[in-house]
Amino acid sequence: MPNEIEHVGSTSVDGLPAKPVLDIALLIVRPELLSFLENALCSIGYSYRGNKTDEGGHLFVFETSPDVRSIHLHAMIDGDPQWNAYLSFRDIMRVNAQLREQYSRLKNRLAAAHSNDRGSYTAAKASFIQEVLSMQESDRLKS
Repeated sequence: MPNEIEHVGSTSVDGLPAKPVLDIALLIVRPELLSFLENALCSIGYSYRGNKTDEGGHLFVFETSPDVRSIHLHAMIDGDPQWNAYLSFRDIMRVNAQLREQYSRLKNRLAAAHSNDRGSYTAAKASFIQEVLSMQESDRLKS
């Protein structure tokens, strides 16, 4: 299996409110390439924010100016369950208008409540995302 790259996050789903930040998921098949990736991305202006494990893999951030993020690149080693979670949630949001609308309302409410606290905003969305993914897994096991 070759490395893969996918557009994920709210900007990948028509109709979802989104910050002007592009979320990219990168699946790395050979773990030894991670240090090469880090060097290459940092040399063109990305900063490495560490391994966020279940919260998004190895995070690289590109800022257009200090504290103004424009790209989040989430690099995951092949086998990391976060890869499937990103793609599954994105795909569900693309096809399920009811869940997409619920998520839109939640995002708007949380953006107002946590306008200056990205961490709290992200954490507050986690239970909805996990619930949607659990419903999908339950449906998959039934069929």
